[in-house]
Amino acid sequence: MTSQQAVGRRSATARAAAPGGVGAAASSNTRNKASFINYENTLSQFSFPVAAAQDTAPFAAHLSAGVDESSGATHFGVAFSSRYDGVGISNHVDEIPALDVTVVMDISGSMGCSFSNDGDEMWRTGGVTKLDVAKRALIAISKKLRPQDALGVVLFNHDQHVMQPLTPVAGMNQRDFQRKVNALRPTGGTRLAQGLGAGIGVLGAKEESDDGARLRRVIFLTDMQSSQQDEDQVLGVLTQAATGTSAVPIHTTVVGVGVDLSVGTVGAISAVPGARYSSVASAAEFEASVAQDFLHDVLPVAFNIQLEFLGPAGGQGQQGGNCRTRGRRQRQPAPLEKVLAIEKSFGSAELNENLKLGAKTATISSEFPASGGADNLLVFKPLGFSPAVGSQIALRVKFMTLEGLEHTEVVTATVEAVQDSSSLTMHALRKALALIQYVDLQSEYCLADEAEPGEPVAQLRKRHSEWLARFQSLRSHLLAEMKAVGDTTLQSSNKATLETIDQILSFETAELAALPEALAAAASADAAQGVAAAATAPHAHTCPITKLTMQDPVMAADGHSYERTAIERWFAQGGTLSPMTGAALAHFQLTPNHNLRQAIDAHQAPAQVVKRRGARHPRAPPMATIRKKPDPARRRRSARIAASQI
Repeated sequence: MTSQQAVGRRSATARAAAPGGVGAAASSNTRNKASFINYENTLSQFSFPVAAAQDTAPFAAHLSAGVDESSGATHFGVAFSSRYDGVGISNHVDEIPALDVTVVMDISGSMGCSFSNDGDEMWRTGGVTKLDVAKRALIAISKKLRPQDALGVVLFNHDQHVMQPLTPVAGMNQRDFQRKVNALRPTGGTRLAQGLGAGIGVLGAKEESDDGARLRRVIFLTDMQSSQQDEDQVLGVLTQAATGTSAVPIHTTVVGVGVDLSVGTVGAISAVPGARYSSVASAAEFEASVAQDFLHDVLPVAFNIQLEFLGPAGGQGQQGGNCRTRGRRQRQPAPLEKVLAIEKSFGSAELNENLKLGAKTATISSEFPASGGADNLLVFKPLGFSPAVGSQIALRVKFMTLEGLEHTEVVTATVEAVQDSSSLTMHALRKALALIQYVDLQSEYCLADEAEPGEPVAQLRKRHSEWLARFQSLRSHLLAEMKAVGDTTLQSSNKATLETIDQILSFETAELAALPEALAAAASADAAQGVAAAATAPHAHTCPITKLTMQDPVMAADGHSYERTAIERWFAQGGTLSPMTGAALAHFQLTPNHNLRQAIDAHQAPAQVVKRRGARHPRAPPMATIRKKPDPARRRRSARIAASQI
C-alpha cells in the first residue's frame, strides 16, 4: 500500500506545526515552533516491508505487537497491503474502472517564478518556471491515461478557463493537445477554491453512467500562492466533492508545484476520503512517478478505515477462566474482546491531527495500493496496557470497499520481544522505535529553553555537556539498531539522518568552546606558545569545490555543505549533479548552514563567535538548520529541519 499518511514539508508561509508532527499550537506567550523532522517524514524515508502480505484481497491489514525489553513499553505495528500492490495492478488491470480525470492547473503570475524557490530568490526570472514543470506534469498525465479514460483541463488564475471539456482519450489529438499546453503563459491573480470548483464542475456536468463504474478524480496542480482563507476554502471544496450526495464521488489529488504544505494542511487533505497529496521536486521525477504510479495513485481500495485494538477481557496478558482437563484445572485464555485505549500514534499525518489521547478507535480516511509493493508501517502505543510476551492481542478493522460495501475483519498477533533478532515483524517495529527516539530527542532539543543572560558558566557547561552526551548516545543507539535489523541506509540514502545528529553535536561542541572559561584557557595557551589562535581548518570546514575554508556555507539537496558562491557558480554552469556524490540533485535550493558557520567562527576566532539571526527561510531545506532566536517572554531553540522524501 501507499500510505495515505505521507506528509508534505512545510512552506515558508504555512502555519507552524509542533515538533514530532503532533500539531499542537504554541501558547500565546511563546513563538510557534516548526520542525521538519517529524514521525511521518522520518518513517517514510525507511523501508518497512509487509512480510505477511498475501496480496489476495483488495485491502488487508496486518498486526504486530512488541514489548521493548529495555523500557518495558508496548507498541503495536499496523501495516496494509493490497493485491494491487506492485505488479499486481497489471495482473488485475481488468478490475480497474475507467477514469474521468480533470486536471486543474494554476496559470497565475506566481507560477512564472523560478521553480527553484529559495528565500528572496524565489521571485527571480529566467530558467525553468513552476508553470513549465506543471505543463510537463499535465502532458505526462495525459500520456498515462488509457483509451477508455476521459480527460478534461481547467486553467485558472483570478478567473477560470475550460481548455478542454471532458474528452475520451481515444478521441484526443495528442500532438494538438501538447501544442496548446506548451503555449500557456502565466499571468494574473490566484483564486484557488474557484479554480478547483470549476474543475469539479466539469466532472459533475457529465452524466453518470448507468452502472456508476467510472472513477472521477480532479488533479489540482498549483503552487498554493494565495491567502490562508483561500487555502481553507480549497479543503472545503474537495471535502464536499468527496462526501456530497452524488452517487459517484469526486476525489482530489493536490500536487504542490514548487511548494510543500504544512503538516496540518497535509493531515487535513489526508482526512478527506480518496484525497491524495504530493509535491513536485523535479519535472523529470514527477514524469517518472506518473509513469510508474499513476494507476496506483488514483485507485482507493478502502475508505473510512477504523482500527480497534483488542485485549483479553479479563485484563492484562492471557489471564482467563478455568476449565477441567483430565482432572486438572487449567487456565483458559480470555477472549480478545476488550477495546484498548490508545496513547499515541506515529507515522500518520491524519491521525496526528485527529487522534485524541485515550481514543479507542483510530480512523483513516482511505488507502491506496503501492507501485513498489507493500511497504509501510504505522505504530501505536496503547494506554495502560502491558501484555506479557507470548500473549495474544487482536486488531478489528472496519472499512468500506470501493463498491460501497461495509467489511469487518479481525487479525491477531502474538506479543513478541522487540529485540528478538529472529522475528522479521519485530525488525520493522524495532527500526521504527529507534527512529521515533530520534524524532523525540531532536524535538525536545528544538524546544529546550535557551540560556538566560547572566546564567552561570558551570550551568551552561552542564547543559551543553548533557546535550552532547544524549546525542552521542542516540547516534550510537541508532547505528546499533539499524545494524541489528540489517538496514544500511544510514550510510547511503538516509545519511541525512546521521548528518542532522552530527550537526547538533557540532553546534553543542561550538557552544562549549565558546564558554568564557574555555576561551580564556585557549587564549592563555596561545599566548604561552606565541602562536595565533587560528589553527588548520578541519575537513568539515572546507568547501568540496574550492578546497578553502567556507565563509558562507550553504547546504544543497545532497545534504552536503558548500561555499555559496561556488555552488551557485556550479548551477549557473549547468551542473545538475551533486559535486560530492555525482547523483542527480532533487532540487536546487540552498539552505544557510548556520551551525557550520558558527563552528567555523568558533574555530577561527573563539572570542568573537557571532550568533547569526534573520536568515532567509527556504521552503524545503534538506537537513537540520538550527537557529537561535530571542523571544520576548522566554527563549527557545527554533529548528527548520526537512528530510528529502519526495
